[in-house]
Amino acid sequence: MTTSDWLWFGFIAMALGSAILLVMGWNRRTRDEENHYLLHLFVTLTATASYLAMALGQGSILLADGRDFYVARYADWAITTPMLLTGLCLTALHSPFRRWALLLGLVFTDFYMIATGVVAGFSPTGSSAKWAWYLISSGAFLFIYIGLWGPMRVESEKSGPRAAKLFKTNATILSLVWFAYPVIFLLGSEGTKTIDATATAALYTIFDVIAKVVYGIFSMAATRTKVSADLAAGEVPEHDLRPAPVAYHEVQAPGRTERVEPTHHVQPNRS
Repeated sequence: MTTSDWLWFGFIAMALGSAILLVMGWNRRTRDEENHYLLHLFVTLTATASYLAMALGQGSILLADGRDFYVARYADWAITTPMLLTGLCLTALHSPFRRWALLLGLVFTDFYMIATGVVAGFSPTGSSAKWAWYLISSGAFLFIYIGLWGPMRVESEKSGPRAAKLFKTNATILSLVWFAYPVIFLLGSEGTKTIDATATAALYTIFDVIAKVVYGIFSMAATRTKVSADLAAGEVPEHDLRPAPVAYHEVQAPGRTERVEPTHHVQPNRS
């Protein structure tokens, strides 16, 4: 297969994944299902547009050293990896306001990782600048791992055994899949050129499909299973149902970090 073939494969896979996720999340019962549905769907829709642009020859620029640099791929990652990261963190936190600084810190680090990766990709082949930026980007990547497997894992355990189990499963999958990307950069056409441009495109496409489509479908299905168990156990607050039967405001008791049930404020019937 040629590079173009792999890009068209990526487009078709992302489009099919979007259709599957659209159907899977159509009947949303709780806030958790709604959050994961929208995040995973927007991930695959973004990737669909990115791969279409690259397949049509509109998503790359020719650099001075003769390489095709796929700007659309990095634009895709700058949008989709923070969304995947947010979905994973919401599995642990349930509400983003519980540890909003931690969540925002991880998302910012993700943007920083992609931005410095772009500079590394733009830098001339074999230059010291390329490897300096590569190491900086890899350092940010390591920080994300520390945040996920340190404080975010602890937060997941406060959300109950089902949330903790799902978080650890999803975090393991994403950690393994994401680890492939700096390795592909290192060995591929943007790095040491140990593998050629076609093989680089093939590997990026395969792992993109795994991270966005396969993982998205798995995560959505696992979330629905968890929600079904939560509903059966009567552990879903009324305000988390979709559509929500009442209006509410979230409150946090002073000095507490665990989830606190919000106070409901039922709007009077003015009819």
